[in-house]
Amino acid sequence: MNKAYGTDESSKKSINKRMLNKLIEVLPQNLKGARDKAILLLGYEGLFNRRELVSINFEDINFDQHHNLIVHFEKTRSNQRNYKEGTLTLNPNEKNCPVSAVREWVVKSEIRSGALFRSINKHGHLSDKRLSDKGVALIVKEYVKLAGFSDDLYSSSSLRNRVKTHKKS
Repeated sequence: MNKAYGTDESSKKSINKRMLNKLIEVLPQNLKGARDKAILLLGYEGLFNRRELVSINFEDINFDQHHNLIVHFEKTRSNQRNYKEGTLTLNPNEKNCPVSAVREWVVKSEIRSGALFRSINKHGHLSDKRLSDKGVALIVKEYVKLAGFSDDLYSSSSLRNRVKTHKKS
């Protein structure tokens, strides 16, 4: 049970690649859509939980010469708080590549320091304020519903649940 929000995220269904692609299809073609695409794809491919996603700063990411995205992030699943490094590789044949999505977000947002994922107001203006972890949960629910799925069955943990369902016993 998630005490902060009163939801049992362990009972939520997993989002698979086909469903993720449907979520991406309903994104708006604006700044918010670019941010949300980067969040959804990075969360899914990088297996980040929502707190890890919002803790990433611009200074924590690097694009190398081999089309990799290197992300330094703070693990939040344990009492030990230390930085780990993850690498995602650009797949030029993949329609929804997380590396391309993050690169597009950085270019469109013009963020050069501080929080990578930030709030966007109803007028489409980017804030200096870091997006909250609850904001990530709302983003997932918004696009799940827009894509025609039941938002009661999915949460931000649905981006990561596929690991639990594919583990060998």
